[in-house]
Amino acid sequence: MRVKITGITNLEDALAAVDEGADAIDFIFFQGSRRFITPEAAFKIVEQLPPFVEKVGIFVDSDAKFINKAIALSGITLAQIHFEATDALYGSLVAPHLRVVRAQREADVDYLSDRYRIVDVFGANTLKADGSLDLSWFEGKDCSKIILSGNLTPENVAQALPYGFYGVDVSTAVESEPGKKDREKMRAFIRAAKQC
Repeated sequence: MRVKITGITNLEDALAAVDEGADAIDFIFFQGSRRFITPEAAFKIVEQLPPFVEKVGIFVDSDAKFINKAIALSGITLAQIHFEATDALYGSLVAPHLRVVRAQREADVDYLSDRYRIVDVFGANTLKADGSLDLSWFEGKDCSKIILSGNLTPENVAQALPYGFYGVDVSTAVESEPGKKDREKMRAFIRAAKQC
């Protein structure tokens, strides 16, 4: 299972994530986030990463002009769109994109099922009372194009393995504070997700 580490803000964390086996890292280009980074600062990290690592930019309520400028300035290889966008916006992007489905009911899991997407399930929709994952929405479904996000931790991510998700996405559970990753937590998460 592939792993993306979300909310990278510095080179040390980026290199640690890659060293521990992350397949992708991302940068949040949304000023309202505690993990916000400018495209210019992201580029200084991107240019020092090894090849074959996916570099993702997260965009919220942005127009195509801003997204394309951020892509050019940062050197990211994939745009992650965290808002309801028009087909015209997607058609205007100069890099591949990944859509996000914020699932609040089971039927949402099937939205955009013909393409790779992030399915973000959160709050009571994801966790059982004991803190384990409630993945009942995914039972019997083809999850091979889903990147699962929401309430994943080093302790519970292995529960997602039997469902055949394409990947998982984590941020808060591998941090010591917002915007600062904890290498040991990243290692534990990636090992559990990849069962290595």
